[in-house]
Amino acid sequence: MAPLPNHIAHKLAERKEDGSYRSLPHRGDGIDFYSNNYLGLTQPPANVWDGHDAFASGSRLLSGNSNCHMEVEAAAEALWGQPCLLYNSGYSANLGLLQAIPQKGDIILYDALVHASIRDGLRLSHAKCWSYPHQDLEMLADKLARARKEAKTVYVVTEGLFSMNGSVTEVGSILQLCSQFEAYLILDEAHSGGVFGVNGLGLSEKMAKHPYLLATTFPLGKAFATCGCLVRCSPMLKEYLINFSRAFIYTTALPPNVANLIKHRLTEVVAANAARQNILALIQCWKSKAKKAEFTHNFGPIQFMNVPRSEHPNIAHTLHENGFELLPVKHPTVPEDEEGFRVILHAHNTEAEVIALLNLLQ
Repeated sequence: MAPLPNHIAHKLAERKEDGSYRSLPHRGDGIDFYSNNYLGLTQPPANVWDGHDAFASGSRLLSGNSNCHMEVEAAAEALWGQPCLLYNSGYSANLGLLQAIPQKGDIILYDALVHASIRDGLRLSHAKCWSYPHQDLEMLADKLARARKEAKTVYVVTEGLFSMNGSVTEVGSILQLCSQFEAYLILDEAHSGGVFGVNGLGLSEKMAKHPYLLATTFPLGKAFATCGCLVRCSPMLKEYLINFSRAFIYTTALPPNVANLIKHRLTEVVAANAARQNILALIQCWKSKAKKAEFTHNFGPIQFMNVPRSEHPNIAHTLHENGFELLPVKHPTVPEDEEGFRVILHAHNTEAEVIALLNLLQ
């Protein structure tokens, strides 16, 4: 076998030297404060796999479109009151939307801390892409005013709940700006879907039919405890994506039994109001007990403790020795000066566990 290109070994060595090297962790059996399983829906309902094919035979435009896939989309439309299109993952959905919708001559404004999948989608777009400082709506308004003068069509792309620092977006305020400047919003509810909203249908639940909310992605690997992604949009946009979104067209469909599980998960998430109330109680517990300046006090279930990389090994070891599963988040996932420990509060955690975790961290 020929030797690998030189830069591969060089870049790995650099990461090992500066402490940012990443490896796949062993999934521990301690108290979970690090997974995205917000509502604790880990086990599939009984008989969910029965009678459904575990293998897909092709893309949905060829042989892969089963009754299960169409039933998922029909169930989602019944919940949100708008058509939904099922993608294989949130990553592919963000790539698929941003590759297909914005065109040459358009401008996309995106929050500086958006997820890597959105950034990769922006690279595939033919539009100009401008960032605005994280959650800075005043700067967003300034850039919208400028973009409106230069572009054919303007888009804003952001997340509902940011996955690393845990900040929650004022979706209503952004939609007001979009209305003012006639810009379309594409919203990623990967971490807010299932957690926020009366029925867990996201921060945009009551704004689903806003004329400038162009599309909302609901990746299903977090609170929904499965895989895939539902894109909520208008009937015409769904038709357009089926025809022009390469990430949808050129991929093998999810297996029908997975689609059937997704349909069950939608029902479970809508019914999980008690679990969502427990998460809210844990958030209040965290905010009242987290005293150090390094801790966030977010409105959502993601909290963060900013600590230098040099302290990560000792903290991680202490947590593990005391039965807690929590891993450090490092650059390049976050900026170097924002490294630390992300704490995710779940419905299956207890206030006693939150207090015990804080006592260790403090």
